Amino acid sequence: MRIRSIVIASVLGLVLCPVAIAADEIQLSEVVARTMGPQTILYREVETSLADLGQTVGPILGELEALVKEKKVVYAGGTIFVYHGASQDPAKKVKLQVSFAVEEGTEAQGNFKVRRLEPFKCRTVLYGGPISSISRAYEKLFGNLAGDKPTEETREYYFHFEGVDSPNNVQLLAVGVK
Repeated sequence: MRIRSIVIASVLGLVLCPVAIAADEIQLSEVVARTMGPQTILYREVETSLADLGQTVGPILGELEALVKEKKVVYAGGTIFVYHGASQDPAKKVKLQVSFAVEEGTEAQGNFKVRRLEPFKCRTVLYGGPISSISRAYEKLFGNLAGDKPTEETREYYFHFEGVDSPNNVQLLAVGVK
């Protein structure tokens, strides 16, 4: 499914195969200070490494998609990955909440829990381009924290995905700051 492709492509792009691509094939916004508003998510938390992300996350996203198709939950936004303790080391274990934004009042479903993401003070960059070059967005983001100290939480908001190599993919990357 489309979401599984996102996960596998993210892992390949971030960890396994950075690819040199023309600067005009990606779009990067300036780094912006934001406080992301609250949002309700339906999620499953797992412990995984970036190297194992695709194998771990793909089945979870498939289950979330099934809940939407079966009309057990109302999808109310994008796919959101919430990382706790992520680093550039692809072997390091991190806690990850794989989630869909859902309507407030949604009830837990099976192994999926519901929680409200609280307002999130962060630095963000909007990235457009193929997944293989997303590391450039993270480099820009972490290189422009303006003296703020990063927290243990990082989020990826998936807005639009056409395919692994598409220059039209759009994501918001957000690093929590103190």
